Amino acid sequence: MGNDSWFKHASDFSSHQRAFNEQIKQREQRKNKHQAPPKGSIATESSGNLDFMYEWMENREVEKWESRDPYRLRFYASQIYKFCPRQWAILMRDKHTLVQDRNGYRDLLVFEHGHAVHDRFQNRIWAFSGMIHGDWKNRSTGEMHSGTCPDESGLWEYQERRVVMPVPGLPDTEEWSLIGKIDADFDPDLADLKSCSPRIYEWLDRAYSRLDGIDDWFMCMGEDVGWADEYARNHTMQLTSYLFAADRPQGWCIYLPKAKVEPPMKEFKVPKRPKVLEAIHRKIEQTHTAWNGGDWKGQLPDMPCKSITCKLAESCPVAMECFKEA
Repeated sequence: MGNDSWFKHASDFSSHQRAFNEQIKQREQRKNKHQAPPKGSIATESSGNLDFMYEWMENREVEKWESRDPYRLRFYASQIYKFCPRQWAILMRDKHTLVQDRNGYRDLLVFEHGHAVHDRFQNRIWAFSGMIHGDWKNRSTGEMHSGTCPDESGLWEYQERRVVMPVPGLPDTEEWSLIGKIDADFDPDLADLKSCSPRIYEWLDRAYSRLDGIDDWFMCMGEDVGWADEYARNHTMQLTSYLFAADRPQGWCIYLPKAKVEPPMKEFKVPKRPKVLEAIHRKIEQTHTAWNGGDWKGQLPDMPCKSITCKLAESCPVAMECFKEA
């Protein structure tokens, strides 16, 4: 699952808990200090407002974090590329304590930026031009409409289509299916909208040009590649799953840079690659085999890491156990 894994080894639990308690303490101190927005200069008021913004974001994140069950297994299209079945099987088989990671301010701001970009394109640019199709909900009345956006009032919100893709031979349930939401339906093409840093944006062309050279999309997650390559592989696997689930011919990964650079937008055509679908099915099938009816003592999934020094293994909480059983 890489550096942004949701799970940490049991040995990290105490330090994680101490850090969490310290954050709670600091939040209470800020709350007592700023019962109302401070008065004074613009700079002072802005600083106080930032404190309140962080407070609001952190409280919301704590609620989400505490409501999650780290042992609940779901296969999401946006996470399937970095999902390692072997890591999950060992974590569950050996009953490691799983601690849900919480996002910091920086990550939360990144998420908010992504939501704002989606809202701008889905509900204004693509909506007003009649480019995207789907279901729309009126934010004021709750009225539903299907097709293109009814008008340019700005009150209609695009409802991302939720897809559930069962895996042949496995139980036809959401637990053993791939789940995701489609950003935009251009009928017949689909699109996934992303934003990224200028550094990654610069190398996306080269990264996408190398995708056809990947023979095994299951094992490629263990290769040491740059951030742009990881973006291209991750987003291609995500969009490809939507193409097969919705039975569409092709899709487009659309990127916006988080800075004023040229060109202001890049788009990459994503065809339906059967090899990508095979890798997705393989990840879920091997997880199901290891699950073995619930005791997690079935055959371990394949190991994508070629050495214990690879980037994926360095951030894996069960790397030592994994290589011992290789």
